[in-house]
Amino acid sequence: MSTRLYPPSRVVTRLAAIAAVLVGGKASAQEAWYTGVALDNARISVARTGDAFSYDLGSSAFGYAFRGGVRITKHIGVDFALQHTSDLEWTESLASVSGVPGLYDDHVSFDTNDLQVSGVGILPFAKIWEGFVRLGVDFQRHSGQQVLTNPFGGTLLRRSISGDDITYVTGVGIGVTVGHDWHLRLEFQSLGLDESILGVSDNGDAFAWVSNLAFGVERRFGRSRADARAQ
Repeated sequence: MSTRLYPPSRVVTRLAAIAAVLVGGKASAQEAWYTGVALDNARISVARTGDAFSYDLGSSAFGYAFRGGVRITKHIGVDFALQHTSDLEWTESLASVSGVPGLYDDHVSFDTNDLQVSGVGILPFAKIWEGFVRLGVDFQRHSGQQVLTNPFGGTLLRRSISGDDITYVTGVGIGVTVGHDWHLRLEFQSLGLDESILGVSDNGDAFAWVSNLAFGVERRFGRSRADARAQ
């Protein structure tokens, strides 16, 4: 399994430059910073060619995220997140695994750590509510264990897996402002995932991602009560 490493200092420098461009200059009357936390339920999803309406789901896993960002205008924001998910699992029968000849029943369990930067489109409604969509980049690091069992001979192979990848993050959700400074949000999120981690064919026959259903709480800064209600 190929691994690409991206020095943390380089990633942070690039993200800081992006943030400086997006929020630099004269402050908007709508500008508001926020920080928050989120808990999520995550599952691996795999869709296979030949049946556009069918896909397989892995078992549930627990995750959490620390988020922060800035709302530049009434309808546009920039979001940063550090996200961790534990014990993502997948089982694939008769899998073809990179670097291992033959077919194996494959079971993999791993954790992910993600650094995300995304743009957010926002649609306020009914004074305190808003709908939103997210599209961004996910810097992902995974580590875990893979167990391969030969279904014909009983041979067992156990090995550690780890690696880094740059993929996408998308999301859609709804939020509500509570009181002056607090905001609650519910979001459905998808993160790209390298199929080779799972032992799933990576020649175009299958497509894998992580599905998250997340509930978050945010504290917002930089707006008066009148500004919040005006949205």
